[in-house]
Amino acid sequence: EVEVTSESLDAVVDIYYRADEPAIVEGKEEKTITRTINVHLPNGEVQTTKQPVTLERKYTSVAGSDEKKYGPWTVGRWESFTAPEQEGYTAIPGAVDEVEVTSESLDAVVDIYYRADEPAIVEGKEEKTITRTINVHLPNGEVQTTKQPVTLERKYTSVADSDEKKYGPWTVGRWESFTAPEQEGYTAIPG
Repeated sequence: EVEVTSESLDAVVDIYYRADEPAIVEGKEEKTITRTINVHLPNGEVQTTKQPVTLERKYTSVAGSDEKKYGPWTVGRWESFTAPEQEGYTAIPGAVDEVEVTSESLDAVVDIYYRADEPAIVEGKEEKTITRTINVHLPNGEVQTTKQPVTLERKYTSVADSDEKKYGPWTVGRWESFTAPEQEGYTAIPG
């Protein structure tokens, strides 16, 4: 404000504009990268484990502008994973390694399947007894009986829980010779 008198001269005032300091906005972006592990159990069930990793990066921008200045992305890790044990089966793969997750990483899926272990082989043997019975009919009507049992065997192998068997050869045995008892005045036929 200025007092104007008869002595005052005309005056010109020029007004210009300068930009204020821009308001800086800070923020962060996030992205989640997930590894999915599907465990295909021998009974047909599928167990799924998800390993999400959230990465972030900070940015700054001038208020009212769409232009952003980004910082680097953080780094994360997918933890190692071990397949559950199933008796009689082997997991393929048995484990999934720990992996570093970067902004370049993509979602991943790992499938674990089970293969039956080598079947358990069961060994056994079969036996059978073959008997020769010798009846000696004496002249007085009495019958003397002699039994000659011989037990033969053969070995076999089979896969556990299977009815199918693979047989080896039967062993061989012997019936001993036999001589009929002498009876005075009589001849044994055969002797």
